Amino acid sequence: MMDLNLYNLHFVMGLFGQPEAQHYFANVERGIDTSGVAVLTYPDFITICSAAKDSKGKSSSLIQGTKGYIETRLSPNLVGEVKLVLNDGRKESFDDGSSQARLIPEFQAFVKIINDNDLETCYNELEASLSVSKVQTQLRKEAGIIFPMDK
Repeated sequence: MMDLNLYNLHFVMGLFGQPEAQHYFANVERGIDTSGVAVLTYPDFITICSAAKDSKGKSSSLIQGTKGYIETRLSPNLVGEVKLVLNDGRKESFDDGSSQARLIPEFQAFVKIINDNDLETCYNELEASLSVSKVQTQLRKEAGIIFPMDK
């Protein structure tokens, strides 16, 4: 939860916001999770965030809906090409190329926020990160992963 699944939480919460409820089912060895599944519940749907360091598998993201699905074939911190596949057979692909140099757009955004003294965006991004951190902490504790500072 404190490593790979953090990217999943940022991805899901960046798209859908704060969940109504969340639960984490983890494989824990020596007090740390080596893999796990986070289930985030929203008013009309649920999401599943899966991450592992104790096994190998395909890293991708899939958003399924009643009209089709959206798929990325890279991990949530890269995204890359995004495919929209509709039930009627229509398909569209999008790729801004940012997965090739994934940190460049992030640093460009930081520079713009600083140069423009854009405090509103700064505080909105900080609030989003804090929301993810609160959910992450609740999930970690639910899985029995307790840090010394928690006591």
